Amino acid sequence: MNNNDILRALRHALDINNAACLKLFSQHPHSTVVIGSKQLQALFLKEDEEGFTAMGDDQLIALLDGLIATNRGVREDTPPPKIERLTRNEILKKLRIAFEFKEQEMLATLAAGGSKLSKSELSAFFRKATHKHYRPVGNQIMRAFFRGLAKAKTNPTTD
Repeated sequence: MNNNDILRALRHALDINNAACLKLFSQHPHSTVVIGSKQLQALFLKEDEEGFTAMGDDQLIALLDGLIATNRGVREDTPPPKIERLTRNEILKKLRIAFEFKEQEMLATLAAGGSKLSKSELSAFFRKATHKHYRPVGNQIMRAFFRGLAKAKTNPTTD
């Protein structure tokens, strides 16, 4: 999955319109990324469509940080960490933060999307890349997460 695929999957899972998506890009006070309506439309296009624009890591980080700021608020005392290269592990970590998912909620979301993982398999995704038990997040895990997230948003449970 490339950054554009993640943007489309997130938009579908959260069922948000263009205006809400544009707002996410500007929500975090440390973000310097400015996206216009036409730029956003180009990001939603598929690679083989005319006008397609590849989404940069800085744009996806701005979107995910905006999602975190919208859902959880902004921690003014600490700027967001600098990420040299955005990996699927970092993306999953930011999504976990944004939705305030604990281990069981992550496992349930992944299971709803068709990916059964153990607690130790899940924790391997959130370790440092140099750790011996680190495991990179694959495309199937990302797709399962977004499918599970979409199911959770369309069929919320009542507690």
